[in-house]
Amino acid sequence: MRFHREFLKKGISLSSDSQTLIYDLPKSGVLSGIFIRFQATNGATSNQDNPVFKNISKIEVIANGSEVIVSANAEDLIKIYHFLEGVRPPELISEVGGAKQFNVIPILFGRFLKDEEYGLDCSKFTSLDLRITYDLETVRSCGTTGFVSGSGVLDIIQYRAPKEKAPAVKGFIKTHEIKSFTTAASGDKDIELPLGHPYMGLYVYCYESGVADGTDITELKIDVEDGTLIPFTAKWQELQEENAKFFRVDPKIEIVAFKTNDDTLETWTGTLKNCVLTLSHSLTIGTDDTPHYVVKSVSGGQITFQGYLIEGSGSWSANSADTTDRTIYVVAEGYSVGNAVYIPFFKEDRTLETFESGKYSKVELVLTQGGAGGACRVVLQELIAK
Repeated sequence: MRFHREFLKKGISLSSDSQTLIYDLPKSGVLSGIFIRFQATNGATSNQDNPVFKNISKIEVIANGSEVIVSANAEDLIKIYHFLEGVRPPELISEVGGAKQFNVIPILFGRFLKDEEYGLDCSKFTSLDLRITYDLETVRSCGTTGFVSGSGVLDIIQYRAPKEKAPAVKGFIKTHEIKSFTTAASGDKDIELPLGHPYMGLYVYCYESGVADGTDITELKIDVEDGTLIPFTAKWQELQEENAKFFRVDPKIEIVAFKTNDDTLETWTGTLKNCVLTLSHSLTIGTDDTPHYVVKSVSGGQITFQGYLIEGSGSWSANSADTTDRTIYVVAEGYSVGNAVYIPFFKEDRTLETFESGKYSKVELVLTQGGAGGACRVVLQELIAK
């Protein structure tokens, strides 16, 4: 077995609710991937609309003190993995009081885990640091309706080929955010891309609460030297559909909601295609009213619940709106990876067809805007020969 599964850190309790953690990475061998498992406990009452990944603002791998190898937030790294592997990494998204929510945030240095052609050769650097910036009060204050203060727990797993077994890799994949902005109502957003290294993939994220995918950003194209060459152009929606087929994406997300009548839930699917609800509830048959929950409406990837009570005693009465928060198991399905698209410069079998940016004097990603208020981020993956 060439690549070993090793703990870089195991069961680290995080007493601080907000900080940047810095850990040294190995000085020898080849790293294929790092998986960060971040867990935090919900307060006693609930923790609504607050998955762990929304509280991790930056994950970085920095070489020699300043050279960026990875720089992106947790949500984008999860979605990039969802594209490349077809499934979301392990997670528990739960709003229920006392639940131990977690996300696994993957970093891949090759085209896939245990890639023997591309990976991070640790011996090429004087130093390598993994940096994790988080704040458990990003969405909600810690307490009974947020995360429990000091409840963070961290595990970091690395897949590494020791020096004596390490493959002679050609280089590694650099993953870094190059632009973050809020969309305008109309017009093109021109984003100049860095030159010099071959592109492996280009990821674009766009989210606005209650707004369907393909609304705030409608089209994408790569423009070389002011229109001399247009090697890629697509509408957002049809690229998302093509991504689903190309990457064989499982578009389902599971959430344990804690909601009542007329509450909303973000499913993170971008545009909801299908949704299954299962209510968790016990009652005394023949005495207690029976709660029922259905999807009242859908807006983008957001659903609104309708909860009502059916009379449970011998006396008939009309149903009435429920006012109690209930545990509802939700399986939501979108069309692809929600709120994101990916431009691959490789074939389905991961054979590279890289875009050689070093041949040109100017390369731009042009995003056509169709709605104001979308939070948009662009992450570039480059092949670095080292």
